[in-house]
Amino acid sequence: MISNRIKDYLRAKNTRELPSSALAEQAAVVDYRESWREYQDADHRENRRSEVVQYIQELADYKLDLRQLAAATPKHRKARQRAFEAAQLLADLPDLKRHVRAKKELPLKEMEGKLKVSRKTLERQRKYIIALFIIITGDYSYLSDYLPGGGASE
Repeated sequence: MISNRIKDYLRAKNTRELPSSALAEQAAVVDYRESWREYQDADHRENRRSEVVQYIQELADYKLDLRQLAAATPKHRKARQRAFEAAQLLADLPDLKRHVRAKKELPLKEMEGKLKVSRKTLERQRKYIIALFIIITGDYSYLSDYLPGGGASE
């Protein structure tokens, strides 16, 4: 399989047709590790792309899109960290998690009592908190690397 992938790679790189014997000679020279790394990079890019597409679809379920999310993202690191903690709280408590998934909204009253954040702040960061919640509770291994906490697990 690796040999065939290398041949395909060499065919794609060369603009002119080479006889199969020349391809076999060149394939022997190619560093297999480099080809494997390129294959893995392409695979990771494709997986990340499909994850982003899935994420965009799930954001749409909450009537959000990436532009709204970019505009709603807090500017300060501490504010982003507090929003992450709020999203983590939602993910950790089954009742709150069910509420968000069923009603597509934040249970502000319940959250207010469990966090040291005002209701106004939670309302202001609602979109960002929901976006983080989706990543934390979903199967987003690539996107979770970008979370303020450095990754998440359910």
